[in-house]
Amino acid sequence: MTGSFATWGWDEAWQREFFTRTYVAGRHALIVRGEDLAGRICLTRHWRRFFLRDIELVAAERNRGLGGAILRAMLELARDERRVVELVVLKCNPAQHLYARHGFVVTADDGARLTMRAE
Repeated sequence: MTGSFATWGWDEAWQREFFTRTYVAGRHALIVRGEDLAGRICLTRHWRRFFLRDIELVAAERNRGLGGAILRAMLELARDERRVVELVVLKCNPAQHLYARHGFVVTADDGARLTMRAE
């Protein structure tokens, strides 16, 4: 198991309430490859940084270079705009290795999550 399920278990009522309270459609963008849905991304722009809230690829698109391409494009945009990119990832999530390969470094560790930053 990976992700929040492996860390905290699953509480359906909590998941639905959290989603209803926090989901803002305008903050999410679909990732499309050709005519197929490949995933979604949620990125928030702040004055001096981008915050990668969430990125999720469908299973068929994982480990095929798409995540890395998205990160490279985001980092290039951030450099052009003189911003940093920050994110929070669960320690049990293997995506942290992808982030590290693209220059993200750990800036905080709360035991369950890593805060990472790329400049």
